[in-house]
Amino acid sequence: MEGVKSTLSSSYSFYPTLVNQALFRSLNSAFLGSRLVGRGYRISDVNNPTPKVRSAEISLQLRTESLLLTVSSRLFLRSNTISQTLPRPALMEIYQQSQAFIEKDGDLEFDFTKLIIRGQNHEYFFAITKDRIGASSAVDLDRLHKISIPSDNIWPYFSAQFTRAPEPLPSECYVKEPNLLDYGDTPASLQLSSQMLHEVEVCELLKQHPHPNVATYMGCVVSANRIKGLCFARYRMTLARRLKVATPFNKDLCLQGIEQGIRHLHSLGLVHNDINPTNVMVDEMDHPILIDFDSCQQEGQRLGLKAGTRGWSMEGSEHARFENDFFGLSKVREHMYAC
Repeated sequence: MEGVKSTLSSSYSFYPTLVNQALFRSLNSAFLGSRLVGRGYRISDVNNPTPKVRSAEISLQLRTESLLLTVSSRLFLRSNTISQTLPRPALMEIYQQSQAFIEKDGDLEFDFTKLIIRGQNHEYFFAITKDRIGASSAVDLDRLHKISIPSDNIWPYFSAQFTRAPEPLPSECYVKEPNLLDYGDTPASLQLSSQMLHEVEVCELLKQHPHPNVATYMGCVVSANRIKGLCFARYRMTLARRLKVATPFNKDLCLQGIEQGIRHLHSLGLVHNDINPTNVMVDEMDHPILIDFDSCQQEGQRLGLKAGTRGWSMEGSEHARFENDFFGLSKVREHMYAC
């Protein structure tokens, strides 16, 4: 919940059996060849970079017999070269971008760049290119093959039964929004809207039964009657980051607080299913707070598309069981005392 949680993350795997094949079929096969079967690594997760592109309005008048046709279009320029792709329906900009790497002979090798592109009317697309694009790189968006991201797959409609976040938003809050860079990587990533709606329902229950070791939920951030994000109280840092700070703290007391938060969820019939150091925040007093409830399920229910983090969750678990959380807690305890 503090933006990019790590500079290098190995939580993304690109296996063709997991990727929505229909979605990627129209991409150049060179982009998604056999190299994608290796483990993927994503770094340089940049939100809202300013693309170094300029636009120019042109009008072309075409006369066909007695018909005078005026075509208006926007062109993107890279340096002084005008793109040859005509016409462009609306001005576009890079909204998010990341680079993916694969393991080769024990080293990391660049594989591709993934871009999230936003149109003038807030429509979204993603594109994959073999060019290595940095945050300040000039990008010719015209030459990219862009695939639309339907709004219905990202942002669910707001319901009157849900809590609306305060307007304006409090200064000390955090808004959890869907990460569009995940879109298309796995079947779960194609259902960001349903995941968000599920988390809202869990948070609405938690709001009715607050606990000091469970994140404070303030409501839904709404625009155009769609839920754009979930608003929570802001906390100092993740437990993962706190363990890297040299200043000592009471680890026993911290573990006790995590367990109390887990037991509170269990008293409501909920299983978190993803207890790990990045899903625990700490405040200024090093009190732990559980966050991230998109994997949370009622006890006994089948686990959803998103459930658990590899290395921190029980292998082969298919249902939400209380022991899932206690297993995660035991792994956190081992990790804390190893630091």
